[in-house]
Amino acid sequence: MNDPKPFDVVVSLNSYALPVGWLVKELRFGFADGPLAPEIIEEIEHVAEWAYLEWKKGRRVLVRCEAGLNRSGLVIGLILMQDGMSAKEAIALIRKKRSHHALSNKEFENHLLGWG
Repeated sequence: MNDPKPFDVVVSLNSYALPVGWLVKELRFGFADGPLAPEIIEEIEHVAEWAYLEWKKGRRVLVRCEAGLNRSGLVIGLILMQDGMSAKEAIALIRKKRSHHALSNKEFENHLLGWG
């Protein structure tokens, strides 16, 4: 049987993102690709933890933002680090797979480097 949905779980980090399709879990938490306000850091880490747990259950997880570079890079970095990768390894992998422009927001990169 063909599965019509490419993902089981979607994390939307851009508040303008279109809704996902039927039977797909979605967690929405829009925040700016700018300075990291202290009051949202904990929430971003909860989002990453939720996505990590879904991924470890074998679900196909998509993390998306507007350009797919910074907000999604931050959350994916946190997910990879929860799985045992160092910050430098996670950042390098994200840039290799997505773009060398990924995590160009230095505040996001520095958050990963200082996490844990």
